[in-house]
Amino acid sequence: MTDAARLLVALQHGDSFFPSGAIAFSSGLENLADAGAVAGAADLADFVRGQVEHRWAPFDRPVVAAAHRA
Repeated sequence: MTDAARLLVALQHGDSFFPSGAIAFSSGLENLADAGAVAGAADLADFVRGQVEHRWAPFDRPVVAAAHRA
């Protein structure tokens, strides 16, 4: 991939209107809140804890760390 292509991809994904499926990055928090499953501070804390322990720590953290080292 050329530098220009990389820049284009970065700009596309940085655009909030780009149809990238960005709702996936919220892990459905909006839908859970609308459904009443996340209704207060304790529910939100549980949701965030679950995301950090089961999603971010095993996958995103190592990827971000490797990218930072590169």
